[in-house]
Amino acid sequence: MTVTAPVLVRYGAEHADQFAELTMPAGPPRGVVVLVHGGFWRVPHGLAGARPLAADLAHRGWVAWNLEYRRVGDGGGTPATFDDLAAGIDALRPAAEQHGFGLDTVLALGHSAGGHLATWAASRTRHERWARDGAVRLTGVVAQAAVLDLVAAAELGGGAAGQLLGHAPGAGDAPYDPIRQVPLDVPVRCVHGRADDLVPPSQSGDYVAAARAGGAEATLSLVDGGHFDVIDVDHPAWRTQVWALQSLVEPDAAVRRFLVRGRLETLPRRQTDRDAVLAWVATRVTAVHEPVTERELTGRLAGFVRDPVGVRRELVEAGLVSRTRDGAEYWRTRVTDLDGLGAVDAIDAALADGGD
Repeated sequence: MTVTAPVLVRYGAEHADQFAELTMPAGPPRGVVVLVHGGFWRVPHGLAGARPLAADLAHRGWVAWNLEYRRVGDGGGTPATFDDLAAGIDALRPAAEQHGFGLDTVLALGHSAGGHLATWAASRTRHERWARDGAVRLTGVVAQAAVLDLVAAAELGGGAAGQLLGHAPGAGDAPYDPIRQVPLDVPVRCVHGRADDLVPPSQSGDYVAAARAGGAEATLSLVDGGHFDVIDVDHPAWRTQVWALQSLVEPDAAVRRFLVRGRLETLPRRQTDRDAVLAWVATRVTAVHEPVTERELTGRLAGFVRDPVGVRRELVEAGLVSRTRDGAEYWRTRVTDLDGLGAVDAIDAALADGGD
């Protein structure tokens, strides 16, 4: 699928870093993804590292809004960095009008310190400073190896959280600290590498536990790899995040009535309802002709299904998903009505390569 070249859009005139790069898909979009890069909130780390992610997402049918912002060392810190996140996200409204895309689905995808800012942005309209008229509200967050508890992260990155805030993080910093803003009104998907030695997986695990305890929808997917593998589009961890984003697209009413806080507790008995729910599940967990291991497929299902093994079997029995004889690898060959653009092209490409 051909996508447009990134377009630079400025959202402020105070600093050179107040801009975003907009990448449009070739056809009608699935929704918008706001990408927020990491780097412990400091210069010189910038949005260049997120460009491959933006290109990949646009190829998959998303509007990619790759956001730059002021960072510590060049005009950033508190509150400037947070002001820029808010202004940069709100700049989507005029951009949407100019480029002709909707704002019904606006997701944030942030890595490391960017994951902190992405998750913070889902709570920012609670606070008077950022609760402006016309604020663009996020509908979900995918936090990649994110810093989600500033107090617990005080020593990470050589005291980076304290440099962001201007002092050691504490209870008075709740407006800036994601774990002290739970429960959120939108779902959060945390993805964290098991071997991450820069931001420990406990940052994600503790956040998800606190969010769930508060009644919010939050999940944790632990993936193989380290801190930077989650932002490598060629690493298997990236596929988990692609499907985490897809899982945040609001299901239609026919499916939504069978979900409890975004989770499928049990399959409906009526066959037409069952077929609709299974088609929705299949679309959320695997692309057409994308091979996945049994462990990976089960892990994706576990993020939003109470009985992932049982539902995995149901997908096979319904003919939505096929598997190798030994059950080691699964893939999907049937396009559903819920698939985005490119699904039919994916089948044609697979068949041209000798696929089944």
